[in-house]
Amino acid sequence: PPRSTLFPYTTLFRSLVGVDKAGAITGYRNVADGFSSGERFKLRLLSTFDAVVVLGNITPRGTQRQIYPAATGQAIAIPAGKEILLPLGREEYLQFAGDVGRDQLTLTVRDPRSLAGGQASTARVFRRDEDYGSNFVQEVKPGRYPVIAEAIGIEHR
Repeated sequence: PPRSTLFPYTTLFRSLVGVDKAGAITGYRNVADGFSSGERFKLRLLSTFDAVVVLGNITPRGTQRQIYPAATGQAIAIPAGKEILLPLGREEYLQFAGDVGRDQLTLTVRDPRSLAGGQASTARVFRRDEDYGSNFVQEVKPGRYPVIAEAIGIEHR
């Protein structure tokens, strides 16, 4: 189709955000820096479209599970254009302990309209990693809605 019929949608996974037990931010850093076992952190995320988001984890041993929201089958809603920290609650954070190695965070950011039959985009998602985070872009045809589902490898030491 002509280029004018395609609409780009982006999600920007910006960085890891260290937090203390009370939820106060202790610092920002690149995903490539990884995290230490037992460390508390959040994820900075910015989407160009209203979305529902789910975070998952694949451990160094290959075990998969949904980690946020904690209940399988649930998702959280985020607004377009607003940078957010996940998990959303001030005293909520991600914390991994145990097996060290390469963890993968699975990030699924989708337009809620993509849940209707046949309306999810199947176009390729392009990724570009920068010092400040990772950009994910998907071009979507009219009548279809973005679904960005990617794994982000993070060193767990």
